[in-house]
Amino acid sequence: MNSQRFKLDHDYAGIYGLDGDEIKDRLVLDIGADKGSTAEFFLNLGARAVVCSEPVDGPYFRQLEAYAFNKPEVAVVGGVHSYSDAHGLLKAWKPEVVKLDCEGAEKWFLRGRLLMRGPRVWLVEAHSQNLYEEYKRVLGRWYSITDVCSNGNCHTIKAVNFNMSIIKP
Repeated sequence: MNSQRFKLDHDYAGIYGLDGDEIKDRLVLDIGADKGSTAEFFLNLGARAVVCSEPVDGPYFRQLEAYAFNKPEVAVVGGVHSYSDAHGLLKAWKPEVVKLDCEGAEKWFLRGRLLMRGPRVWLVEAHSQNLYEEYKRVLGRWYSITDVCSNGNCHTIKAVNFNMSIIKP
């Protein structure tokens, strides 16, 4: 087990509106994983595994790899630059929870076809009021929406699908 630990300097439970039930024993896809602090948070809540995505050429990728070294429950993948990347991640990993905080890649995930095949829970950070309203509208077609946190220009939405029968494999 990797000895690297994070001092979680954010109230992730408050930011994402989680008490652990949505995460425990689930696979989490963490898009915009930063240096691994949110992965650590999800693991502390009992996630079975976390797949972390950051752009390979970005400032955090190497730090994320170092965090994940010798952590078999953490996988690190490159960033999302297209609809094909988003579709490929969902198809390959079949996550039960997706966290999106990537200032741009959200547009590739928040499309009807991906949402219909999507996870039970989406945690989406929107960094403008317009994006926030758009994500609420799109996710609200299939998911129950909770406005979790608003802090300046950052708004967090938790979307939960309680009726998984509409999700197509």
